[in-house]
Amino acid sequence: MELGLKKISLTELLPLRAKILRPGKKPDECIYDSDMLPESFHLGAYDGDKLISVISIYKENFESLEGQGYRIRSMATDEEYRGKGTGSVLLNYAESEIRKLNCDYIWFNARSVAVNFYLKNGYIIISDEFDIPGIGLHFVMTKRLIPPGKLYDIKHINIKDYTYNLPTEKIAYYPQEKRDESKLLIYNYKKISEDKFLNLPEYISKDSLLVFNNTKVIPGRFLFNSCEQTVEILCIEPFENKDYRSVLSHNSGVKWECMIGKLKYWKDEYIQKEIYSGDKKIILKAKKQFQNNKFIVEFFWEPEELTFSEILDLAGTTPLPPYIKRNSEEKDNETYQTVYARNEGSIAAPTAGLHFTNEVLNSLQKKGVKNSFVTLHVNTGTFLPVKTETIGKHKMHSEYVQIQKQTLIDLLNSEKIIAVGTTSMRAVESLYWLSYLILNKKNSKELNVTQWLPYENDFNISKNFSLQILIEYCDKNNLEVLNFKTALLITPGFNFRYFKGIITNFHQPQSTLLLLIAAFLGDEYKNVYQFALDNNFRFLSYGDSNLYLL
Repeated sequence: MELGLKKISLTELLPLRAKILRPGKKPDECIYDSDMLPESFHLGAYDGDKLISVISIYKENFESLEGQGYRIRSMATDEEYRGKGTGSVLLNYAESEIRKLNCDYIWFNARSVAVNFYLKNGYIIISDEFDIPGIGLHFVMTKRLIPPGKLYDIKHINIKDYTYNLPTEKIAYYPQEKRDESKLLIYNYKKISEDKFLNLPEYISKDSLLVFNNTKVIPGRFLFNSCEQTVEILCIEPFENKDYRSVLSHNSGVKWECMIGKLKYWKDEYIQKEIYSGDKKIILKAKKQFQNNKFIVEFFWEPEELTFSEILDLAGTTPLPPYIKRNSEEKDNETYQTVYARNEGSIAAPTAGLHFTNEVLNSLQKKGVKNSFVTLHVNTGTFLPVKTETIGKHKMHSEYVQIQKQTLIDLLNSEKIIAVGTTSMRAVESLYWLSYLILNKKNSKELNVTQWLPYENDFNISKNFSLQILIEYCDKNNLEVLNFKTALLITPGFNFRYFKGIITNFHQPQSTLLLLIAAFLGDEYKNVYQFALDNNFRFLSYGDSNLYLL
């Protein structure tokens, strides 16, 4: 069937609008105020001389969207012609006409029963479900014709604008002897003060929920001798099987994506070393490949029955950050690990948690403060320095996240949520964008939050609706744990959806972590960091702590 498509008058449109959308009403009772505006127009699809589908278009902005919008309203197709592609043809024609009008986006209130039709035509849901009395349940849906200006602005953030002078003597190379003896900077509604971390419970209200990252650092740094030089291999993440528990329990023959130091001295196909467990000699070999701009290292060992976790414990060392200018020591195996670490997989500690002791945790519990846990295995996505002039050219590496369904329920039932660390914040804020993917049926087999997703569209549902979507997704798929990847970049311009506070360390100049703090505090972060520099706070991973409350 070949359809005729053209502009039509309001008089021509009204009978079909009344018949389909307002049954029982006369055509002249179905006129909207917007129909009479000079920039409004109407389109129709014809089968021969018969008008079979109509749509109305109004120059009208949606309150929360950036740019010039056009609204679609009252799309109606004769029942005889439904399911034959008629509506899609007319909708595409309407879009082509709107594109001629210097329009940034199209939006409309879609009946809930029609949402799948619009999703198939490239529109997205951006609101909670709401009721229009007498008509029924709806969602606001939209399609961007031009990317939002905020995306351009954010990609052109100059990293040099987010820096400060950090003297070397301010960097902590060792932790405090007792974790909770670290200093604590408190930023509370623009007021800055200081205390000791052991007094943290005094500043956390009993109605708060603290979210911790319970990842555990693996001793994933191997040193091999080759050509009379030391080649360093740092395990980033498993290459094929992304189930960390399975990979760590695997016997000889595992592949990891790695960073390699002094690569030019790795001349032979294999490098190897001997290690000992008591009197037992173990031979560990490594073979490298270069695939898709990544180094993949396959590890072999004899005896083969040992697990990779055992090999790590015997041959690996704790991978301290490069700004800690010393070799790792046996004590770091304990101090560079949180007291609540459970799930092995990180190559860097979620350092905000290093200050917590069991005594502090017990004090918080006695006060009535709730806690919940996520697992984000920290890799280069968190700590890789920004080497580009603008943030738009910096690529975030994806990190693996596990969140229990119970944590989703805890978040749903809490209003004052405080992140313990930037990794906890990124993991939980990624949930909002998972709900976007699921609600708009953009989730493939693997859930993946990309770097720029929050800045590319106008999704704006409530915190509770986002969590309800995720809980229902878990129930539907019989999941107790939500597994996904995130490359989320939080930078000034980001809209925080869940958090009212964060406990964190001081971060490096010109880093993505400092961008996150600037996004959370705005320009106030400069006052916070200057206060810390002026008052002898210790910086970076083994340094002192901050509590920011908004």
